[in-house]
Amino acid sequence: MKGLVHCRACGEPLHVQATACPHCGAPQRDAASGAVSKSAGGLVLAIVSCVLGVLTLLGLLSDGGPADRDELLGGLCLSLIAIVCGALSIYHQKPGRTAAVVGLVTAGAALLVCLANL
Repeated sequence: MKGLVHCRACGEPLHVQATACPHCGAPQRDAASGAVSKSAGGLVLAIVSCVLGVLTLLGLLSDGGPADRDELLGGLCLSLIAIVCGALSIYHQKPGRTAAVVGLVTAGAALLVCLANL
């Protein structure tokens, strides 16, 4: 079985010179250089999701008192942005899955805090 490697996304075997996985369609190699392709901003969505989720949750829970309407509206918007970024990162199988999951969990908790206090 020489000339076979595993897909970076789904793990299925494929030919070493394949540019995309025949099973899931994930890009494997840059056709011109033969190097493994890197998507532009691969970690950006996951990092944005993680940072926004954590900061939003900390911002809502930091002072211990009830949040005013502006804080809740800001927390609602930021948590929705974090959820969208995390979901896109996971859906498009970008690197940084752990950061995206952390962002989704913390943004979900922040969203629940916002909705509970409205």
